[in-house]
Amino acid sequence: MIAVNVSELVRGEVAARFDLEDAGVVQERLATTSLPFLDQPNRDRERDRVHLAILKLADGNLERFEKYLSMAARDWRDLLMSAGMANGDWPEVLRLAGFPVP
Repeated sequence: MIAVNVSELVRGEVAARFDLEDAGVVQERLATTSLPFLDQPNRDRERDRVHLAILKLADGNLERFEKYLSMAARDWRDLLMSAGMANGDWPEVLRLAGFPVP
């Protein structure tokens, strides 16, 4: 299992959107779930984009989080489509949903 660094920005959003007990689980799962082709250090912004898309779709619900994390682990491009973040306007989509943009 590969562990990746969960950015400070994503950790902050996890803390803001999940209760304390669930936030620890969410952060751990984000750090230990492999996202194909995004586990390299030079892919930080893209990994943040996928992590934030998961959080956007989960909307603070741990069960939905697990569903969307599983989707991202299979093919994160499908997840980005579901979150409305597959196109070049994804930063604006995030902003309008109340998320910071990496």
